[in-house]
Amino acid sequence: MAVDLGITPNAVGMTDINYTCVAPNVTKPIALKIRVIATDVANNSNTDEIHSPILTVDFNDTEAPVITPFTNANVVSAETNDANIKSVLFQYRVSGSTSGWIDLGVTNAANATFGNAGSRWVCGVTLANLPAGAYDIRSIATDKFDNVNVNRAPMITALIQVDATGSKTYSLKKSQQISIGITDVQFDNMGGATITLQVKTASALVSAPVASILVTQGANTITKSVTLSGSGTTYSGSITLENFTQTGTANANITVYGETASGSVYGEYTSLAMSAQSQNPLCASNDNLAQVTAWTCPGANALPNMASLLISPKINPDVPTTQTSI
Repeated sequence: MAVDLGITPNAVGMTDINYTCVAPNVTKPIALKIRVIATDVANNSNTDEIHSPILTVDFNDTEAPVITPFTNANVVSAETNDANIKSVLFQYRVSGSTSGWIDLGVTNAANATFGNAGSRWVCGVTLANLPAGAYDIRSIATDKFDNVNVNRAPMITALIQVDATGSKTYSLKKSQQISIGITDVQFDNMGGATITLQVKTASALVSAPVASILVTQGANTITKSVTLSGSGTTYSGSITLENFTQTGTANANITVYGETASGSVYGEYTSLAMSAQSQNPLCASNDNLAQVTAWTCPGANALPNMASLLISPKINPDVPTTQTSI
């Protein structure tokens, strides 16, 4: 396994530094011993087991990956926190139809990767040629061990409509099976935020759903896993995004999926954006459907105090009407 000796950290904020070592050619079970030798700016380093402990990594992946699809206008994409995927097949069918799935396209390389793990895959064929209607869409991931399971492919529903001018509009219908929402936000004074998430499902899950946040801050990207706890149809958990934004705007995509007792896997996607502290905080959601571009206050075009602004789509479960933390 080749390691880049000049590897540099991927950082989102001063307290969030990750060094990533990738073994891209591991395609069968194998155990590897890995150690990391750090050298500081004064060229100090030590190879003993205290400073460079040895980690044994057992590569024996037998579980099919899950990747959650979403749409932005007529473009279909999918995101995952799995770093071992080699291809993603996108399929569609008329919503509610019992006919077979139709291939939309196959993507053989990630369009974006996120620091420590996770990736975004974009279908090369858009929905532009489909007539108006509702369509079910799913993304089927195959990993480098050739694990794949079409029954673990979360499905979404896209709605194509024609407006008064004859132009097509595209939107993503809310899932009736699984929902993720932000129930509370606590801002700090360093451009960070602690976000509390809640996941609700129509059917009881066999275990806690898997949620992750793919964070983008300028040129820096990182994957954050969210530990959810609960039972049945309701789960919740919190995560802190340290130094999420110092200047400008940072954004994050949130994906979640869960499996029911019947073996069905449901997924959901949402996003959030957050501005740096300012008396005139400006912010726009990732799809630009929600944005604050200016402030008008009595006698001024700015707020009386510094504030951060967070935008996320209004989804169930509902955000509390009173947010004392903001």
